[in-house]
Amino acid sequence: MFTSLKAIIDTTGNVRLLEHIQLAKPQRAVVTILDENIVDGVTLLSEQALAEDWKRPEEDVAWKQFQIEDSSKYVHQKVIDVFEHSRKGL
Repeated sequence: MFTSLKAIIDTTGNVRLLEHIQLAKPQRAVVTILDENIVDGVTLLSEQALAEDWKRPEEDVAWKQFQIEDSSKYVHQKVIDVFEHSRKGL
């Protein structure tokens, strides 16, 4: 089983998990360092690529139950969800 956790790696290589995890025994891990510029670019490209779909009335109906009062937060959350989902598939 694979579990993904958010973390910060400082300039000396120390890893600090941003989420709590309890393990029954020591485990091996693989660390992937994300280039912040690339992540931001992917997010922007994803938003642009999906923007037309989001404007369709069917999308509004499908996502209505998840809508937040502030629509900018709603669009931002959709972008994050799409990015996180695609990242888990890697």
